[in-house]
Amino acid sequence: MKRKMRIIGWLSMVLLVCVLVGQGIWLYKVHELEMKRFEQEVSSLLRVSFDEYMNNTFMVSENRFSYAINEDQKTFIYGGGDTVKEMVLFSIEQYHEMGKAVFYDYLFDKQRFNVLGFDSLYRHNLKNAGIDKSPVIIVRDSVGQILMSSAIMDNLAGEIRTLPIDVGYTYRHRIEAVFDLPFIFHAMILHLLWEFVFLIAFSGCLMWLWRSIRLTWQSVAVQTMGIAHLEHELKKPLAAMISALGKIANRENRELTQVQERKLQLMEARLKKIAEITDTMLTTFKGSCLEIDRVPVDIAREMTEIEEMFRILRPHVSLEFEVETGIREPLLDKVYFSYLIINLVDNAIKYGGDEPWVKVSFYKEEGEWVLTVADHGIGMPAKVLKHIFRQFYRVKDKRVAGKTGFGLGLAFVRKVVEAYKGEIRVESMPGKGSKFEIRIKTE
Repeated sequence: MKRKMRIIGWLSMVLLVCVLVGQGIWLYKVHELEMKRFEQEVSSLLRVSFDEYMNNTFMVSENRFSYAINEDQKTFIYGGGDTVKEMVLFSIEQYHEMGKAVFYDYLFDKQRFNVLGFDSLYRHNLKNAGIDKSPVIIVRDSVGQILMSSAIMDNLAGEIRTLPIDVGYTYRHRIEAVFDLPFIFHAMILHLLWEFVFLIAFSGCLMWLWRSIRLTWQSVAVQTMGIAHLEHELKKPLAAMISALGKIANRENRELTQVQERKLQLMEARLKKIAEITDTMLTTFKGSCLEIDRVPVDIAREMTEIEEMFRILRPHVSLEFEVETGIREPLLDKVYFSYLIINLVDNAIKYGGDEPWVKVSFYKEEGEWVLTVADHGIGMPAKVLKHIFRQFYRVKDKRVAGKTGFGLGLAFVRKVVEAYKGEIRVESMPGKGSKFEIRIKTE
């Protein structure tokens, strides 16, 4: 079921991406085609409008300019006033184009090229063609510098430029029109941006949903395994302890032998372990908020009892328990603080390598109670340290693959520290061991 849900999730994601990418590509192509069509139409009208403007201006009487071709059909004669020039044309077809070119030179020399008049004529032709846009006419020299313009271009949000018209014979100027980007093109770009935002948002929601489903599956799996684990930890040890207690209670000699005392010690340690496991699993399953009842605790005695329990359960481990001299009964609690120590020591032993060494210290520093648990075990890389306090998280390392556990112990430790309104820190390095430090305010 889990595998099918993962496949369906990824398939949904891929299909959505394909749809959005396909739509984006289609919009982009439409955008490019519309831009090209618009550019071609306004460029064509710019050429027509320029020819019309030049013809209209040529007819004005104040422009004393004329041009003609000689009888040899090659010599082109032009000029204004007393100035007359000649040139040789290669073909008669150049006559009209050359006439407009030299006439433009004349207008520019006399400062009679009215860019605003040309702009007005161009707008009129655009309106007749059904294009309700306001262009800016620009005249540039041969190196691209702006010589004249019909308006200021700073107000344009986007640009569509017409193909330039080459004008003049001597000056080699270029005339072009610049349009503000039509709203439809703005809308297309905005639509593409919204599609991208939607894709990111949908991906985030899908990932959040998948994580929620995975956590739910993990929770169900852990609860199922936890019940089996509780059964394993409770039924068999209880049966063994009941049997052993029955034999001790029914013995003829009332004095305890050394073996019997050893059995009682083991049963005591095992019962504490059962209580620890039961408390951890049930509290984690319920997800309850812990309430700490701070009372004076004989910390030295608590440390001694924990040390004795581990020496019975883990006789091969090198343990060091240290309580600062002068500390008697700090205000802690009689249930959860002991669990902090037990869990951290148990983890230190579990991941302590072939010859585990664990040192536990308790001392007071600047108005805080400080508990440290250090080991020389396998350690952890820095990238996993921020994850180890999450429920169900376990370090992905082949060296810990065979270790039992559900990734709940440190999550519960953090819950206890938070109930104290304290702080937990960890320092670790692969191959060098780990050190957990818990700081709790004294009041």
